[in-house]
Amino acid sequence: SGTNRDAEAARACELAGGAPEIVHINQLRRGERSFADYQALLLPGGFS
Repeated sequence: SGTNRDAEAARACELAGGAPEIVHINQLRRGERSFADYQALLLPGGFS
């Protein structure tokens, strides 16, 4: 699971020519992924 509208945000990035990857914060915490592996960070909105 992710934040609200993460799939839509990823699709918008694709339409703009990007190659998005949805990464859970725990993947970053465990070292499975690194911020250095990416050129941008997008945090989609959640429920309020």
